[in-house]
Amino acid sequence: MIDLTKNKLSIAQYDDLLNLAILSNKKNTGKIKRLSPFIKNAYSDYDKIINHYHQEPTPSRLIKHKNTIEEFYTLPPVSIEKELSKIRKRKLSQCPFCGRPCKPRILDHFIPKSHWPEFSILRNNLVNQCSSCSSKKWNHYYCNTDKKAKFIHPYYSSLLKKVNFKFHFDTSSCSNIIGATIDLKIIISRSVCGRSRRRIRKHLDELDINKYALEYAKDKYEDILEDASYQEVDMVDRLKGDIKIANRKSTNHWDGRIFEAMLANADIKAYLDQNKP
Repeated sequence: MIDLTKNKLSIAQYDDLLNLAILSNKKNTGKIKRLSPFIKNAYSDYDKIINHYHQEPTPSRLIKHKNTIEEFYTLPPVSIEKELSKIRKRKLSQCPFCGRPCKPRILDHFIPKSHWPEFSILRNNLVNQCSSCSSKKWNHYYCNTDKKAKFIHPYYSSLLKKVNFKFHFDTSSCSNIIGATIDLKIIISRSVCGRSRRRIRKHLDELDINKYALEYAKDKYEDILEDASYQEVDMVDRLKGDIKIANRKSTNHWDGRIFEAMLANADIKAYLDQNKP
């Protein structure tokens, strides 16, 4: 995963989208203006909620105003829509929640707006994510069984950067190279221990990252074999170059680790070599 802690804004910057809401000409502008002191008061608790991840947040005091507040995100005035568009289009090459190589355009409300509408247009609560993470995380936040937040906030912690992926391709029992078995071991740095290690494991398990990292690897593997079959380029050299590019993006980039594992398999490497142009 990538480190997005630089995207965390200071509390002094929390009001910017709310101020745009107050200055807009939407039908509910008057209502949001009257609610703004209470929303700002809730903002002052946001960092504490994230940092005290082992404590369940108190229920929202503004839940009865949910529709009014949420509307400034779901049907925003032009001024807010421009800012939301900038966040969606951030130049990210991986999902910050799982590490999937993609341009994550979905905005997640880290603390769900369905339960805490006061954070609907708080920038620090808006995090880019991929479609797979969006379908898993949805409006979940706190686990009553484990007594802690289910997920790690990418703006508030760099813990996910301590995760690496080791893929393994096994061709020993397949009659066709495309039938290789792919395994994955998710490795958490030894420098992470205790509560932090359990937090990472919880995050990984809740998003079922192992499952869709393997799905991604299978699709990527089949694409590489198909490209090799055209005999247009030296795929071994291409993969070596792609590994270097992936490593520049992050040390735990899925593509880099997948291509390394492919080249480490003698059968796969031989297949790529025999399909050189």
